[in-house]
This record gives sequence, C-alpha cells and structure tokens, in this order.
Amino acid sequence: MRDVAKGNQMVLQIMEPGQTGSHQNNNIIKAVGIDLGTTHSLVSIVDEQGPKILEIEGATIVPSIVALVEDQFQVGRDAKALQKKGHQHVIASVKRLMDPDTHQLKEALPKLDYLPSEAGEMARFTLGNRLSNPIEISAEILKHLKIKTQEILGEEINHAVITVPAYFSERARGATRLAAKLAGWKVLRLISEPTAAAIKFGLDQKKNGLFLIFDLGGGTFDLSVLNLENNIFQVLATGGDTLLGGDDVDRLVMIDLQHRYQLETLSQNEEQSLLQVAEDLKKQLTQGEKAEKNVSFRGQNMSFSIHFDHFLTLLRPFLAKIETLLDQTFDAANLSKEDIQACVLVGGSTRLKPVQDLLEQYFGKKPLADLNPDHVVAEGAAIQARALIHGSDSLLLDVIPLSLGLETMGGIAEKIVSRNSPIPDQVTQEFTTYQDDQTAMSIHVVQGEREMASDCRTLGRFSLKGIPPLPAGFARIEVTFDVDADGLLTVSAQEKTTGVYQSIEVKPGHGLTTAEMEHMVYSGFKAAQDDMAIRLKEQEWVKLQFVLDICQKILKAQKDNLSDDTYHQLRELVTETKRLTKEDGSADLFRTYTAKLENYFRHSEEQSS
Repeated sequence: MRDVAKGNQMVLQIMEPGQTGSHQNNNIIKAVGIDLGTTHSLVSIVDEQGPKILEIEGATIVPSIVALVEDQFQVGRDAKALQKKGHQHVIASVKRLMDPDTHQLKEALPKLDYLPSEAGEMARFTLGNRLSNPIEISAEILKHLKIKTQEILGEEINHAVITVPAYFSERARGATRLAAKLAGWKVLRLISEPTAAAIKFGLDQKKNGLFLIFDLGGGTFDLSVLNLENNIFQVLATGGDTLLGGDDVDRLVMIDLQHRYQLETLSQNEEQSLLQVAEDLKKQLTQGEKAEKNVSFRGQNMSFSIHFDHFLTLLRPFLAKIETLLDQTFDAANLSKEDIQACVLVGGSTRLKPVQDLLEQYFGKKPLADLNPDHVVAEGAAIQARALIHGSDSLLLDVIPLSLGLETMGGIAEKIVSRNSPIPDQVTQEFTTYQDDQTAMSIHVVQGEREMASDCRTLGRFSLKGIPPLPAGFARIEVTFDVDADGLLTVSAQEKTTGVYQSIEVKPGHGLTTAEMEHMVYSGFKAAQDDMAIRLKEQEWVKLQFVLDICQKILKAQKDNLSDDTYHQLRELVTETKRLTKEDGSADLFRTYTAKLENYFRHSEEQSS
C-alpha cells in the first residue's frame, strides 16, 4: 500500500499483487471489463471519453447461450436463434451451475441431462454425444467475447476484470477464474457486480452518502450497502440470493400459462417455446396493464395473455423474498432503510414495475434509475480494469462476508474480525495462559457467526511455542488478524516478553459454497440466543475452574496462615465446588460459587498479610 498525495487530501491506494507504485504494468495497452451475466454478457472498455460498451454482432448485449451444432459450439445471437427454433443441444443460464452444490436445486436451474454426482461435485451433463460441464460452457462464452473484442479493437486483448455476484462462493469464483483462463483471459480481478455498478455510479454522479445497490439480473440477486465519499467506495454489507432473478419470473408465468391454458405434459421444445412466450409477456407488462402474445403452438395459432393484477399476484412470493433479503442486509450492517440516501437500480429485471413499486413502498421514495441497468456493471468493471493497470485516486474497500476468530478456553469462538468488516483490516487482541507453567499455545482459527468454535468452520491451526513458564494469567500473547485487499488472511501470535513469534496464512471462504455461507449466516442469527447461553455458561465454568485452582493452592500453601474456621470453611467449599459438573450446572450457579470462592480468596489474603 502507499499514500497518494492530491492537493491537501491523502488517498490510500491499494496495489494489486505484483504491482508497484511505478505502475510497471503500463506496457499492457488495454484491458476490458466483462459482465458475465446469467442471461446476457457485455464487454466495456475505457477510452478518452470514458467507459463504453462494445457492440458485438450489432448489439451491446450478448446472450449467454451456447449451442452445440455438429460438435462445434455456437455462442450468443446464433445460439439464441437456434434456441428459438427448438434446437435440442442448447444451454442457457449456465452461471447458475458454477457453484458445485447448487446444481441439486433442479427447479431453479437449466433443464439438462445431468449425470449423477456427489454433493459438492461440479455438475456434469450430456450435450449431444459429448460430456460437458459449466466451466467449459462459461469458457466458450468468454472465448466468444474475447474473439469479438479483438475483432472490434483490432488488437490482441488479454486482460480483464470480470464481475461475479457479491454472494458468489469462493468455489464459484474459482470456477469463473478457471473458465476465463481456458478462454485465454488473464483476470486482473474478480469484483462483485453491485460494487462495479457503484464505481460507475459514484464517478458519474459525484455523490457522497450511503447507497443501496439493488442488482436484480436474469439469474442472480445482489444487494450491497455502500458508503461513497470522495472517490472512496466502501462496502458496508452484502446480501442476496444466487438463485433468484428474472429467469424465475419467466418460469412463474410459464407455469401459470400452462395451468390456465390446460397445457398438460410439455416436451422440452414446447416448454422452451412457452418460456419464451412468458418472457415476452413479462417484458410487455413493464409498460402496460395487459400483455398478449400470438404464437403457433402445437400446430395451431394460440393467443396467450396476462393482466398486470394477476401478474402481481404471481410475484408476491418472489417480492416477499426480496423484502426479507433487504431486511437481513440492513440488519447485518446495523443500519435502517431510513439511513439510505438512495436505492440504485442495476440489472435488467429491475425494469419490472412490481419490483420498482416494492422499492418505492419500502424506502418511501422512488429508486434511482439514472444509469442503464444493463450497462452499468460492465462499465464499472472497465473503470476498475483501467485503474488496476494505470493507477487511480479511487479506493475500493470490500468486506469480509463471515466473521473470523479463534477458539478460546471452553471451546468459545472469540470473534476478532466481525462479518462485514471492511478490508484491508488488521485487528490485534491480547490473550494469556490458562495453566501455570504453560509453555505453548494452540491457535485454532475459525470462521462463522456461531458462539462455539465447534459450530464454526476451521480455517487453520498453528502452535506458539517458547512461552516462558509463568503462573497462569501472567503471560501476554498478542494475536493479530491481518486481512489484505485480496481477502488473504494472515494470523500471527507473539509472546511479548520473549518476542517468540509464529504465523499462518489462510484464505477466508476457501471451499465454502454459497449454500454453506448463507447457512452459516442464517444459523448464526437463528441460534444467537441459544449460542449466547452456551457461551456464558462456558465462560462462567472456565472462570470457576480458574478460581477453584487458586483456592486449592491456597489451602496447600497457606494452611498455617489461615485461621482454623477459614481453613475448614474454604476446604468444605472447595470440596462442594468440585462436585459440580458442567453438564448439570448453569451460568448463574457457576457465577455464585465463583463469588463465594473469591470472597474466601480475598479473606485469606487479608489474614496472610
């Protein structure tokens, strides 16, 4: 990191791995921003006039669709045309399969011939006579974008910033990186879609304050609360659902049409045709009270229609889920909706009138639709790509999605870096030994929102050896959690008397699926009261055992200095306390006995002085 002087203002600039203050990567002529969307993808580049979207095959948006024709892949508009004609070997919305666990939720995912797989394995499916997977299909989309970008710009382009949902798991991000590598891209960074939108919005509008980036795309839903101030983009909290988007609205309408028009079992081609009708009707309802579509279906002309009121009824569960996610995101940020200056719309599905009406009712004011919701993510990614190569006075601060901490005595998870803390971040906390003459300490690093370490995810373990043999509680061990701009965590421990030092590097979120991350956050909220009761009980038990040990030492070492009454009373209390068990006791009971022992402990000190 380095400080960049600008007038009287100091702006902290975070350098990428391998990048130096001299901008040694200036030999890279151009880099682009890619919005790799569920339904559409876009490429943007920054020129003298600012970010612009490249027109690929006559349009700014490229359908994220891949078709297999005679063992050759076709991508984009050609694949979309084949899909409309009922071509069998077509894959759309493959982004929903990038997390190895989500492919089990078949109702929300592409209709494909999936092969059996174990939990946690990447989805596999047959496409014609070949076996394929989401990484290969995503790579074909990215390869198509690379070829077309180079044709338009007339030069080789290798570097890109690619956007992903804010709630994408580490495994899904890794799969995206691999797909990009297979397509020939060198990924400068993966950034979240709402953060990319915030970069474009903040630099365009020059506004300061708290903003909610509401990103509802074709297949994913992201929320990010950001504080924008003097070109500093700080993410305060994230939320969302990687299986919620416009595709789900299309499917709701399709199922409704199937029931209302008594269309029983549908073939794969018929389902695709009806899904296209549903999408067209949905788009019409962004500007009218009724939508109609005449198509040839099952060999006859059919007229499909839907009224807005009925459409709104269909969307109520969908809208309720959005509202719940809004509440959860604000709770996580310790903010209320009244704190938000404006809600910024991102993603094509924000054009839905019921969504805009919900947000206006929720916030008490209209959401901001100043930017093109289809373009803003790619443009923000392009701005970030240029900044990573040529430097920038802007600062992007992301957050930790789950709390980081370590296990303390009694199995308690002590949170060091809280969920939604901005990164980079460094937190130091002091600990001590529990037993006399303890010369080593085991550091167990955990991640999660639960109060007990056993309920959190283990990130790593290491030992600090060489602690001087001192009475319990006298050693001073400083533990530091250091999270850098790329989310890499270094945990170090140092004994202050001797200077003995040990550290470990771990990657927060590594191996976590989206479902695991969402479950860890949800279970942390749901079990908070029970967890706190368990934590308090453990804390009081540990404290009681510590004081009990001191009192037993007093009985042994200071017998001659105590009066007979004090000695016998303390011995009886020690014996009584030793009969207590952690399983049958309570925090209040342990606290009571600790107070009794401490009273005799103070009394014995007075007698011996």
